[in-house]
Amino acid sequence: MRTIETKDVILRPFQESDVEDLFSYASVPGVGENAGWRHHTSLEESKAVLYNHFLQDELSFAIVFKKNHHVIGSFSLKKRTKMTMDFKDLKVMEIGYVLNKRYWNQGIMSNLLSKAVEAVFEDGIADVLLICCHDLNYGSQRVAEKNGFHKYKIVPDVYYESLDEKRTMFYYYKEKEVEHAL
Repeated sequence: MRTIETKDVILRPFQESDVEDLFSYASVPGVGENAGWRHHTSLEESKAVLYNHFLQDELSFAIVFKKNHHVIGSFSLKKRTKMTMDFKDLKVMEIGYVLNKRYWNQGIMSNLLSKAVEAVFEDGIADVLLICCHDLNYGSQRVAEKNGFHKYKIVPDVYYESLDEKRTMFYYYKEKEVEHAL
C-alpha cells in the first residue's frame, strides 16, 4: 500500500524501536478493550505483539504523530476474516484501527481512515471495505459513519475470549463507487 499521510499523522510499517510507544498506548485501560483485547500490562507483552503480529504483517502499520514522531496507534488491513466471507464474490478487506486515548476526538482517525479508503479503492486493493466494532465502542462507530460506512449487520452475544465477555457487534461496509458510462 502506498504511503498514507494526513496533516497530523503518517502511516508506516512498524519498527522494532516502536515497542515503548506501543506499550504507551496499549497499556491504557479502555484502548485495547474497545478493540476486543485486554490492555497490555508489561513492556514484554507489547514486545510480543510487536514481534509476533505487527512486524510479521505487511498490512499492519504504525500511526506516527508528525509533531513528535511517536507511534500513537495502529492501522491494519486483513484479507481473510469472518467478516470478509459475507462478500464472497468481491475483493474485500477488513480495516482495524486503534488510537492512543490522548488523541481521541480530534479528527485524527477520521481523517486517516478517509485517506486510507481513498488509497485502497484507487489502487484497486479492494472493492469493499469492512469495519467491525462492538456496541460500546462509540468512537469507532462514529469514525466509520463519518466516512460513509453503512451498518449492515448486528450480531448479539459475540464472545471475546481475551476479555471473557460477550458484546453486541456492529458490522459496517463501504463499496468502491463505480462510474457508469452513459
